[in-house]
Amino acid sequence: DLQSAHANLGLVMDRLRKPDQAIEHWRDALKLDPADTASRALLASALLGKRQYDEAVGHYQQVVKQSPKDARSYNNLGFAYEKQGK
Repeated sequence: DLQSAHANLGLVMDRLRKPDQAIEHWRDALKLDPADTASRALLASALLGKRQYDEAVGHYQQVVKQSPKDARSYNNLGFAYEKQGK
């Protein structure tokens, strides 16, 4: 399906070290399926790498809401807060 294609293209672009293209594909994947926590977490990570901390925090907050028992999600959110200076 189209959502999976965007999610997978995001992975490919990330591996090719093309973060801007990866970010766009993960955003497109999330437009089609906002509950896709894997794409949301990958998008947040890529945004951290681009120093877009506020947007990254927002996505990590959503990941925590969608996966409240995933300790890694909380860790990533804490790291993003640290990057914000909080």
